[in-house]
Amino acid sequence: MLSRIRRVSSRLINLAQVLILGFLLLGSSSLQPEDRTEQVRAFTRQIEFDYVSWTLGALRFKLVQLSLGAERYLSNTFQHQLVLEYLDLISQIQQAEAQLYSIFSDPTILDPQTASREVRVDLQALYDKRGRLQPLAEAILQDQLSATVSRMGLTLGGQPVVDAATYSAVVIMVVVTTLVTPPLLAWALGRRSNTPS
Repeated sequence: MLSRIRRVSSRLINLAQVLILGFLLLGSSSLQPEDRTEQVRAFTRQIEFDYVSWTLGALRFKLVQLSLGAERYLSNTFQHQLVLEYLDLISQIQQAEAQLYSIFSDPTILDPQTASREVRVDLQALYDKRGRLQPLAEAILQDQLSATVSRMGLTLGGQPVVDAATYSAVVIMVVVTTLVTPPLLAWALGRRSNTPS
């Protein structure tokens, strides 16, 4: 009887050891970062600004707008009216954002989500309208800037220096150099540190 109790207790101890070891090994699949910044980034990574995706999306959007050239088909009066409407819209967005910030920063408001619901709905409608107007308004402003530079005599071979093709080429170069420089620097500095002195 005593030997049987020893066998059972020995098996239970072995089973408990295996379970504890399994929990320890499988409980956490990654090391916790020791750097305080990286510990915080573990929680904020999903909402961090992704510069590369934003830049590539903006470049794609600019190229699509350049290929359409919709601003060339609008009358000067309509262009003027559209830019004024866009600038007024930007002002409305800034006012609504200021109102939203004041609601969330007011300590006397106990439930800022509920108190700001109407402002947030209005702000989202303004953002949507801005998304529709922004490409055309920016293209009109870019075209007007190019015409103004041309009238001032700042041309290259009779062509405005800031025409749409040049602007797109400059944007592409900025994107390429922005994306290529960090890996090249890391590679060059890595080579230098591996070189014996």
